[in-house]
Amino acid sequence: MFRFRPRQRKRSKQGVLLTYLVSGVLLCLTASSRTAAQQYRFDSWTTDDGLPQNSVYSITQTSDGYIWLTTLDGLVRFDGVRFTVFNKGNSPGLTTNRMISLFAEDDSTLWVGTEVGGLLRFRDNRFRAFTAADGLPSGSVNKIYKDGAGNLLVGTQGGLARLDGERFIAENIVDSRNYALYFSPSGVRWQLDERGLRATKDDHTTIYELPFSFERIASDRTFNYPIFVQMLEDRQTPGVLWLTAAGNLYRLEGGRFTTYTAQDGMPANLVRALAQDAGGSIWLGTDGAGLCRFADGRIRCYTTRDGFE
Repeated sequence: MFRFRPRQRKRSKQGVLLTYLVSGVLLCLTASSRTAAQQYRFDSWTTDDGLPQNSVYSITQTSDGYIWLTTLDGLVRFDGVRFTVFNKGNSPGLTTNRMISLFAEDDSTLWVGTEVGGLLRFRDNRFRAFTAADGLPSGSVNKIYKDGAGNLLVGTQGGLARLDGERFIAENIVDSRNYALYFSPSGVRWQLDERGLRATKDDHTTIYELPFSFERIASDRTFNYPIFVQMLEDRQTPGVLWLTAAGNLYRLEGGRFTTYTAQDGMPANLVRALAQDAGGSIWLGTDGAGLCRFADGRIRCYTTRDGFE
């Protein structure tokens, strides 16, 4: 796991995490006109420091300050100094050690999606498992969302389900790999599937024609699914959407797409996550091309030459 942080900033025990990237990259981002190479440095943690595995699938932070990570050998809590691992051997209520996705509530309730063991809820230091017996369409939970009305939605390989009390109600029966959902801070529900890209707000839906082929989201067929399309609303211009697919970065504004390609520095690698810092720069966590920053119309990627191991 890596942390990207200002060179002169001292390490705090529970510092505020401004944003996070999956695939083992943890970022603390700040706005600056200086180049990232001058401003930031990398810290890294591995199994030697207490991680159960070196592959981290998702990262989030709860309101109590803890940072949480999923691995295929347990759920990990990080307090800025040490790692605490929760697994079937030490935590009653866990159905599996193979953790995939995360979602944190404002009250520090943590939801954990697993590879085969359904959905886990961690609240008041106790785990509660939700499975097919509780209405989940499948035990494989890929994504966890909150919609504009505050409903918890869970994307599984058997479909999308909504939490109603202590049970789930199926919303559809489409494999979650075959669509991408994003609920923006401004209250827009974005959905990408074979019908195109749809933006819904206040019961009004706008449909956009995709600027890329739905059948060629990624060159590797393992990732050639809509679920691997990353979407992010611009924090400085609400309503503007950034998304990545087909080896490109796209900006949607006023119904028109602007495309940034390899000529602008965009790597061909799969993008695992998008984030934006307070200065407006867009950050891309990639699968093999390092960490990339889009600013002033150009993309620069930081790799082992800049401190990644």
